[in-house]
Amino acid sequence: MLIQSKGPSSFAGKVIVLCCLLIATQLSCQKKNGQLVTPEGGTVSDPGGVTIVIPAGALTENTYITVKTFHDEATMPDDAGPLLNFNGAADLGPDGVEFEVPVSVTFPSNTPLTPGARFPIFRYDEENEIWVQTQSIATVSPDGQSFSAEITHFSLQGADG
Repeated sequence: MLIQSKGPSSFAGKVIVLCCLLIATQLSCQKKNGQLVTPEGGTVSDPGGVTIVIPAGALTENTYITVKTFHDEATMPDDAGPLLNFNGAADLGPDGVEFEVPVSVTFPSNTPLTPGARFPIFRYDEENEIWVQTQSIATVSPDGQSFSAEITHFSLQGADG
């Protein structure tokens, strides 16, 4: 219900309505385009279990971050070729975003892994349709149920350990 009044208080009412619309619009955008993360940092997770921790200074501007977890090769996009020994993957976005400092990504493993084990992280090269090893190395958690790595940009990432 919108109440109109005359005099100085009518301007304040319009500001309140505008602020409510802005908040509603931002909430709507987060659901459609990911979660808003500022240069001060933040954490983004998806229901599938991947968690991204973005430290302060990693982003230079507000960015909507998206993440989609893949638990097995059957759930991967059709155009992504197979990993040799699939342990988990995620599509991180926006695709191609680069960070000023590395961000930490934790993946759930689809099978128990050896605690403390280390293995490379791969990214999918869409142009050449192949998985390419990155310089990032994942470390398995003490319970063997997940692994984490630091990365410097977003794309389709997976582990082949």
